[in-house]
Amino acid sequence: TIRNFHNVIGGHISRSPSMKDKFGASFQHGQLIETGELFTLFGLDISQSFGKLTLQSEAITAKFSGTATRAHDAESGLFALADYAITPQWHGIVEGEYYQDHTNTPSSRSTMLAVNYKPNGVPVVWKLEYIHQAGVPASIANIRTGLKGSLSFFF
Repeated sequence: TIRNFHNVIGGHISRSPSMKDKFGASFQHGQLIETGELFTLFGLDISQSFGKLTLQSEAITAKFSGTATRAHDAESGLFALADYAITPQWHGIVEGEYYQDHTNTPSSRSTMLAVNYKPNGVPVVWKLEYIHQAGVPASIANIRTGLKGSLSFFF
């Protein structure tokens, strides 16, 4: 299900104590066009490096109001990722995600194991990942369990 928003205002502030590390906070307020619901969202994010290991996390909560039928008045999500640089070209990644959609009673949870390869001097990244989906996939991101691959080009 695609969501469309109207009259969204918000902002994001962030601080970078070093070239690789950052933390920030977000705020948004707007209207969900399909249902007319108003929402207010708050979020926090952090990225911290420890040599070859980079940890990232993000958390959000959103409060919905209006007359639309919904399972919850709030949505919430938590994302955590660990990226280990095996070599400058090869990276191993572990990721976990939890999301509680305001339209579903059960939550969505997924875990991912991945390997990235980026050749030297070429703006390309190959990625092979295995995703395990548990609970009910969120209506905004229908993720399925399985092996996935991607090739990304950077311009």
